[in-house]
Amino acid sequence: ASEEVISCDIQDMSRPGKLYRSLVPADSKCRITLLSGDSHSAEFRDRVAKVLDGRKVDFLFIDGDHTLDGVTVDYRNYKGFVRSGGAIAFHDIVENQPWPRNQVYHLLKNLRTEFDHEEFIEDPNQCGYGIGIIRVP
Repeated sequence: ASEEVISCDIQDMSRPGKLYRSLVPADSKCRITLLSGDSHSAEFRDRVAKVLDGRKVDFLFIDGDHTLDGVTVDYRNYKGFVRSGGAIAFHDIVENQPWPRNQVYHLLKNLRTEFDHEEFIEDPNQCGYGIGIIRVP
């Protein structure tokens, strides 16, 4: 990222924040903004909107609550922040998951019919993982 990375996590980000900030190259002007809270709440979405101050993002990576309801709420809450031509990525998209609560596959299966998409999966028979990306028209 050249301008800003906004990380949203349900856990307190003060401890890993030092590490995250150290990953920015010394000659970069990229800012790291770490937000902690429940991404499903309207208050948290408003905090993200305030940080963005009307700007749209190029890339949104969703890797939070992996239940179908949870990933759907995150997608609906934050998709509007992505610019036209930007990308939304989802983690753990493989249908075969080690935990029944990992249901990202089901949302992405529906989104594939609406958007240009790419998937990065090492082995179609693997258990878990995978990244799916949709392009915002």
